[in-house]
Amino acid sequence: MSVAGDDSEPWLYLDDPEPDPVPEPAVEDDTVADVPPDEEEGADVTTEAPDVAGPPETKADVAAELVVDGVHSFGWPLKGMDCPDCAMKAARAVNRQAGVVQCQISPSDGWVKVELDLGAANLSRTSGILASLGHNPDVPWYQLKGVSQIGLQDRHGVERGALKRLLLTAPGVLHMRFEGERLLLQHAELSTEMHAEMEQALERMTGRSPILVEIQPDRLESDQLRLLGAAITVPLLLLVLFLQFSGAPALLVTTVGVLGVVLGGWRMFLEAVASLRNMVLGFQVLTSLAVIGAAVLGHWPEALTVVLLEALSGHLESSALVQARRAMQGGLDRLPRLARVLPSPKGRKSSITSISSPPPGKSLSMAAPAATAHGSDEVPIELVQVGDLVEVRSGELVPVDGEIVEGVGSLDRAPLTGESVPVRVTLGDEIEAGLVLRRGPIVLRTSAVGDQTRLSGLIDKVHTFRDTTPRLQG
Repeated sequence: MSVAGDDSEPWLYLDDPEPDPVPEPAVEDDTVADVPPDEEEGADVTTEAPDVAGPPETKADVAAELVVDGVHSFGWPLKGMDCPDCAMKAARAVNRQAGVVQCQISPSDGWVKVELDLGAANLSRTSGILASLGHNPDVPWYQLKGVSQIGLQDRHGVERGALKRLLLTAPGVLHMRFEGERLLLQHAELSTEMHAEMEQALERMTGRSPILVEIQPDRLESDQLRLLGAAITVPLLLLVLFLQFSGAPALLVTTVGVLGVVLGGWRMFLEAVASLRNMVLGFQVLTSLAVIGAAVLGHWPEALTVVLLEALSGHLESSALVQARRAMQGGLDRLPRLARVLPSPKGRKSSITSISSPPPGKSLSMAAPAATAHGSDEVPIELVQVGDLVEVRSGELVPVDGEIVEGVGSLDRAPLTGESVPVRVTLGDEIEAGLVLRRGPIVLRTSAVGDQTRLSGLIDKVHTFRDTTPRLQG
């Protein structure tokens, strides 16, 4: 029976599809053999978990960098850019950076234009090189509303420095800094598409749609710090002179001198070190060597004097440069937007008009298009053509270059020639756009309009020659 039963059991096991896994030892062997794969899977899981929890900032960083790829162009205004030599050295330092295709700096406009591959270079790194040379971006600061430093650190699990580096990878961002819990950033002049890419990158990092609000930062700017250093140097210089004349101990004089040099010239020394690091021989290197040499020889008044002059000259130079640029832009702004055009001799009306301005004693302003009592029409200056007759009245800006065909007047030529007294103009005289007719009226036959006028040409030449590097420097 037992044999038959034993024989019947094999038939049952063979007929059933389920009894195949019956050899438990084999199954156990299989399970034992499968344990290493299970352990490997467990190892994979455990290794992925730290990747998610450990360095999430790396993944966010890569995601931010890959939002935009390829070569893109960025531009922004600079502070302290005042000479072709400075522009040439700064551009040379930027062009050494990997990923930078081309860097052009205009000293007359104080503007930098950089073409770089966002897959290989970082715009904030480029701006940092220029800032280390004393050329900070002249753009406003924006606060990232609704986001705190502590919240982002907890979100990404990173320290303050790593969080700053992460935010700087957003395309278009130049600088980032923390003021308390506030996050402040500066960005370049961006196109609509690139601005949207920057906001998308910030949204991935912060977890919410970014809201940028322009604010005034609490910290002092670089030019303000330079002026503060000069203010500190003055009393210390007077104190050193007093101590020397009074026969004070040399140790006391040295202490006051070192304090004045450090407080007044620390920024000069930082810019000198940055110049050497970027292999650029700037004037900060020369002045720093002069200060160090005077200090080693114990000539503290001379050392403090160099520090004072460097700080004052830098501040005054920046202020004068800003005024000069405003004056150049003001020359372009002097070109009227409207012109008052008279009917042509054939009876047809020209497509243009002349600009009318307020009576003498009031500020000049552009009048709205309107028909005049003499049948002339005020139209945009872009519609004026060479040969059109343009009427200019007393106190108005001359809208075009032209020859007087009717009338006698008095013209203020100070913006072009510097003459302090208005000159008399009469039939056949050539007058230029942008000047003020003190007494009129007169009628001009147009010879040049817009960019073809003499005033526009002079401004373009100023830009061209200011941006040209002398042969000895090239």
